[in-house]
Amino acid sequence: MRTTGCVLDMASYRGPVSPGVVTLVDRSRCGNNGVMTDVTWSMLPSGLWAMSFNGASSKVVIPTSPSLLFKDFTALLWVKPNSFSTQSLIDKDNFLGDNSGLSLYWYQATTWRFRADVQYVGAGYRDNVSQIALSTGTWYHVAAVWRDAVSLITYVNGANRYSVVPTASLLNYNGETHLGHYRQGNTQWFNGYEAIVCMFNYAFSDEQVRTAFSSQRRLFGV
Repeated sequence: MRTTGCVLDMASYRGPVSPGVVTLVDRSRCGNNGVMTDVTWSMLPSGLWAMSFNGASSKVVIPTSPSLLFKDFTALLWVKPNSFSTQSLIDKDNFLGDNSGLSLYWYQATTWRFRADVQYVGAGYRDNVSQIALSTGTWYHVAAVWRDAVSLITYVNGANRYSVVPTASLLNYNGETHLGHYRQGNTQWFNGYEAIVCMFNYAFSDEQVRTAFSSQRRLFGV
């Protein structure tokens, strides 16, 4: 029987010793460890360690896994941009490997914003551009929640909720998951910090997203 819950919990590290720079350990029950390349660590005043991406070569690659194959999902992370361009935060290959099943990234719509794209079965995709302008040097809690063929919702800091309606189901994808860049063409390198990167194989409610933000915000001085 399939268990519903957290399937990816990365970079939730605290303590006096810096985590390793080769393997990013998944703290969920699923063991979806990532391989790190040119990622360093920065300790926040709260004692939490955040991953630092250099905008040119830093990435984390998480291999394919049955636990990362799902229809409904919630993706959450804390992120602090150093600069803005089209930069990938999380990119999940589809099963065919020719595009992204899920992509979270910065997008310019007059101002820079958080965007989530989900690829449909067959052809096409559903995108959702958050409605709040972002700034460099600031920590944000961003989230994307997908209810298959029902809704795609983005959140910034537990609020600023924006929902769109998809027209098809999520592509049944099971490719690698990449943090810090877009796999296709090895582009869209992220320049900034990521921490507490989590994915769940079910759709969070508004209250669950708010709780995730409010329970962690003190760690980031927000």
